[in-house]
Amino acid sequence: MKLKSIVIKCFFVLAFAFLISPSLFATNDVFFKLTTVMQKVSTTYIPKSGENVLTRRSGCRYLVVTKNISTKDDLEREMNANSGGELDDGQQKMVDTMAFSEGDEIKKLLALGQKNRKTEIDVTVEIFDTTFVDDVDASVVIKDFWPCSYIGMNKIDFSTCYFNSYVTAEPQSVLVHEISHAIDKNSREPNSYGPDNSHQFFEVTMPRSAYLEGWAIYNQYRVFPGPNNSSIQNLDNVVKNWVTFERNTGGYQGYSTSKVTGGELLNVEGINALVLYKLSKQVGQTQVENSFLKSNTTEVKLGDFLTTFAKTYPSSVKTVFTILNEQTFGTLEDSEITSLLGTGKTVLDLLKTRASPPYSTAPALDLQKTLNTQMAKLKQLMALKKPFSSTTKKSILDLKAQFEETLGRLQAIIDSFKELNEDKAGLISFSPLRQTKLKEASNTLDPIATLFSGFKTAVANFVINNGIAKTGRLANED
Repeated sequence: MKLKSIVIKCFFVLAFAFLISPSLFATNDVFFKLTTVMQKVSTTYIPKSGENVLTRRSGCRYLVVTKNISTKDDLEREMNANSGGELDDGQQKMVDTMAFSEGDEIKKLLALGQKNRKTEIDVTVEIFDTTFVDDVDASVVIKDFWPCSYIGMNKIDFSTCYFNSYVTAEPQSVLVHEISHAIDKNSREPNSYGPDNSHQFFEVTMPRSAYLEGWAIYNQYRVFPGPNNSSIQNLDNVVKNWVTFERNTGGYQGYSTSKVTGGELLNVEGINALVLYKLSKQVGQTQVENSFLKSNTTEVKLGDFLTTFAKTYPSSVKTVFTILNEQTFGTLEDSEITSLLGTGKTVLDLLKTRASPPYSTAPALDLQKTLNTQMAKLKQLMALKKPFSSTTKKSILDLKAQFEETLGRLQAIIDSFKELNEDKAGLISFSPLRQTKLKEASNTLDPIATLFSGFKTAVANFVINNGIAKTGRLANED
């Protein structure tokens, strides 16, 4: 009786411990379920006793049978029964994925997740075998059972139909991608994937969503870079040329990367992935993972990661700067870069040597500073006691010429913005935000040009009225 009492008490203690902290029993492992999709049923179908019906994203309902799977041999046996004795490509890929899940790469990711979440992580992969419904509106079935990760739930969905349809997709790489989501605390913004609720490598979405996906793509391509890094190279080539925006009414609009803003490019998941990947190759995977851990919260974007990276590894700031500038194609404004990487000497020196961002007002504003200095000096000379000496007259004329040359350069920049804004057909080739910034540039610079043009006229009149020059020559030279 005493032993029985002890056993009962131990049972209740363990049960209570599990209720208050299930993570105590987590094992950093991947578990598999096989859900066989038996048939599509109507919206009015009433399940019989023991039946299970799932409603998927399309609204379609499916009769399913679910079993826990312990080994890949069990999985192969069950799916063999579904297919009639020979596995199709999608089914075979699921067996291969289960074998891969026991390897070192997945264990390393789960260990990283344990550091991040301060608890061991169990991930459940539910494989949907759609063999019995693949011929029933296949496009809908594929979308209904698209691979995905349920953020915060440590659950991943896979399906045979997806890997039958997308024959080039490597399920092992997709598993790495989805487990990268599972170990991430980050959460995407509401409605960040637009009306179609999907996303692409080269799509401009929102900051957290782009980083969340970029982190998963980075790990996916780090483990599976493709022959001769072809996967990375293909991604680099795509985002180098153009990116897309989803319209509110549906469908996509593409823009050249040269005609969007640097801030918008930071919201492209493929660019996020490339920044992380190149940092891991040029600085180190350990440094990337450490910075990921330090910066990871429920609301984090690439900028937060980069700020953390630069502060943690100051000797690598030049590399971070170079990669960031290259992957945003030189479109980030100086202020955007310093907000991410700080204003240390290395960053400021690099900003001085890089080309000015396209369509930037920075060159015009630099000219404004020069004009202000020249105008102040001219005013000082013009205020000197008369009559002017020949030296003073020459200084006024020389400085007047410099002022007019600088003003001409400023006016050329302003005219270029004016031409862009007046070309309605050409203007639509720019992203909406870039269009707004072009208009803001004209609105900012036009009054500046007006001010300096007025001063130019005043100086010209001053020179004539005070006999400083006649037809361009000093008066005392006559």
